[in-house]
Amino acid sequence: MTYFEQRAIKIEDDSNKISKEKLKTISDVYESSEKTTIKLLDKLYAKYGINGIVPIESQKQYINSDELKEFKKNINKYIDEIKEIGEEYQYSELIPFLDKVKIKRLESIYMQIKAEQNLLFTKYGNEATDCMSEVYEYSYNQTMYTIQNETSLYYNFALVNNEMLEKVLSYENNGINFSERIWGEHREKLFNDVQKSIAQSMAIGNDYKACIKGISERYNVSMSNATRLMNTEDSFYCNQAVTDSYKEAGVDSYQYLATLDSDTSTICRNLDNKKFKVSDSVVGINYPPMHPNCRSTTIADIGINYKERVMRDTKGKSVTTGYLTYEQWAEKYNVE
Repeated sequence: MTYFEQRAIKIEDDSNKISKEKLKTISDVYESSEKTTIKLLDKLYAKYGINGIVPIESQKQYINSDELKEFKKNINKYIDEIKEIGEEYQYSELIPFLDKVKIKRLESIYMQIKAEQNLLFTKYGNEATDCMSEVYEYSYNQTMYTIQNETSLYYNFALVNNEMLEKVLSYENNGINFSERIWGEHREKLFNDVQKSIAQSMAIGNDYKACIKGISERYNVSMSNATRLMNTEDSFYCNQAVTDSYKEAGVDSYQYLATLDSDTSTICRNLDNKKFKVSDSVVGINYPPMHPNCRSTTIADIGINYKERVMRDTKGKSVTTGYLTYEQWAEKYNVE
């Protein structure tokens, strides 16, 4: 296995470790949201349940003035929490809830679940953004280091900064930007699925345990979707960092590198070892990720041509230096 291949696999593996660690935090956020949702149902069943079932008339009854005050207090709390960590969109859609003067009991439960899940996805989105920024910066720096060490050509290059990261996070994948991929259908699906599960339980007279079981199942499915999305996003940003490194270094072409085992897709197997121009790379066509949970990566083609500025010193002579450790290299170029 070549130096490039070893380094490419390590970069891919390490970036995946970054997202796995972040997924632990996201899992905790999901668990907290699920518990809060279940507490809302706890109160409903405890106060209005008869033999473990909430009668239809209690579900449809309007909440009283004290309950309305409590409801609006809870919604305001969610709005304030989301304001602190999110953007206007995440909390603005909750504001109309405060205009309500009459709310049916089950409807008030749904509204509070909606607010809770807005907070969930705000936290999830922030954690995912931090994760992908870290994945990108790590992969970019490590790839640039790999290219320079392989060629023994050391040169100045653009360092990752906030402006670059903002641009990176605006990259579209299948025509959808990052925030939409995180929020998009996943948030709406969780809310709709939980609401449907509760509505069905209430309609057919399910007891408390059956209702809560349905909610937990919906949250588990959503967390599985979040895991799959994070794995795909990790691959996307890792490989975008690699291709941006190629462009910065003046690498003309790359070689596709699939992980060849029983889990590797047919499309990645067919692309393995094939070479393409960096300028012709298209995610999902000839550049990873090719599909959800894709583990493929790329390596710089050995026959690369570097930009003229890369190959000359101030006197126009070719410059080569000895091997540097990553720590030495990072210190040389002020890479944090």
